[in-house]
Amino acid sequence: MSTEKVTVFAKIKAKQGRQEELKALLLEMASKSSQDPGCLEYEVLRDKDDDTVFMFREVWESQTDADKHVTMPYLPAFRERRAPMLAQDLEVSTWKTL
Repeated sequence: MSTEKVTVFAKIKAKQGRQEELKALLLEMASKSSQDPGCLEYEVLRDKDDDTVFMFREVWESQTDADKHVTMPYLPAFRERRAPMLAQDLEVSTWKTL
């Protein structure tokens, strides 16, 4: 089991006209996710030049905690709700703290 902190970045792009709806959903998801075990930080960011582009920044106590997060029972409903709002698939990357 890894005990090294990890940071996850996820870039998400809304369909034109759906960005405010997606923003509300992302903030709702952040509120829920930030309560998951091992979540140290969960932040939703918006591109300053393109209001359809969002980024999550999640900091987890360990890779194990990040892996457990993606299996939480509330996430499938969020994924289903956001699907019609997306212009493209999420871009996700995971980083370790040095």
